[in-house]
Amino acid sequence: FLARFTDQSISPNVVTNIEGLSGSIKGLSSDQLAKADVALQGTVDKRAPFKIAGQINPLSEDAYTDVTVTFNNLDLPTVSPYAAHFVGYPITKGKLSLDLGYKVSEKTLVGANKVLIDQLTMGEKVESPDAMSLPIPLALALLKDRKGQIDIDLPVRGNLNDPDFSYGGVIWNALGNLLTKVATSPFAMVGGLVGSSGDDLQYVVFPAGIAHLSPPEQEKLNALGQALADRPALRLDIAGAADPQVDRQGLAAGQLLKQLQKRKFVQGSSSTTKGVSLEQIELSPEEEERLLQEMYVEQFGSRSTPPSSSPEGKAPDIPSPEEMRSKLLESIKVEDEQLRLLAQQRAQGIREFLLQEGKVSGDRVFLVEPNLHPVTEEETVRTPLALAAN
Repeated sequence: FLARFTDQSISPNVVTNIEGLSGSIKGLSSDQLAKADVALQGTVDKRAPFKIAGQINPLSEDAYTDVTVTFNNLDLPTVSPYAAHFVGYPITKGKLSLDLGYKVSEKTLVGANKVLIDQLTMGEKVESPDAMSLPIPLALALLKDRKGQIDIDLPVRGNLNDPDFSYGGVIWNALGNLLTKVATSPFAMVGGLVGSSGDDLQYVVFPAGIAHLSPPEQEKLNALGQALADRPALRLDIAGAADPQVDRQGLAAGQLLKQLQKRKFVQGSSSTTKGVSLEQIELSPEEEERLLQEMYVEQFGSRSTPPSSSPEGKAPDIPSPEEMRSKLLESIKVEDEQLRLLAQQRAQGIREFLLQEGKVSGDRVFLVEPNLHPVTEEETVRTPLALAAN
């Protein structure tokens, strides 16, 4: 037995042939309460077997349907007109397997679709007034796993009284909603792969003036690397960030610390400084205060010299360590180029960690123009990350 399905609500029409159709519909009646048992099977376009089972009452004024439908290996180019019309991209390759459950009662369609799409490939973008304005390649890259498969659960709902209703339209609208959710919240999608909300995966936090990755940020990047391993069609863009205000203060503090460490290094005995790098030198509170006083006196004069506002012959109060530190920091000039360099170092540090520890391929990680006006919070700076289709 041969049957043909044509959806004339779409242009060009979607046409599929059903071959080898066999089975039975038992108990069909115009009785409003009667329900006929359905058991059908066949093949779509010669290669995609299907089965339909359940109950129907199409002759009732209130048409009733409760059926399950399974399809295996349906060639997706057959339904490419749906994709071109609703998504804006035709389908050039791919297979579809479906496990569907549909109920129709009181002119309302409710469906549960378990969808497996294998090796989906889209063509060039086409113009369609009903197509969604979304980054479809990104959405598909987020959905497609390392095997090239998209495995999703897709609930649908529709009103049969709607003059624009079509079964294909209902399914594609539901798919469009899913693509919208995925494309507009890509990190939520990849976060779900590693048990995270994904909100914190879209940036890396650095303390002011620092380019080193803290342990919590390393843990975050490890999780992102795992997610990228499961989504090979994605790439990551890193925009190194530095804030002119927060990081300028942090860089100045770093330079002051190095100057203090250098003083201790120079003043120390060979036994205490041998084999120790400048960055490894630790300062006790007492040593830090003494060295701050030395630098302060050298830069701003002897503290024993009375200021013009002091009574003659009276020594001024000794500034507190905080006051000396503040004034010394004000005297340190941080150039804009240092901020740009800090931003680049942060981006490079993220990239190298992902490549070395996260095992992400180098051709999937890109450094983009530094961001010199990033989001800051409590003396920290966020370096933003972005996902794109590779």
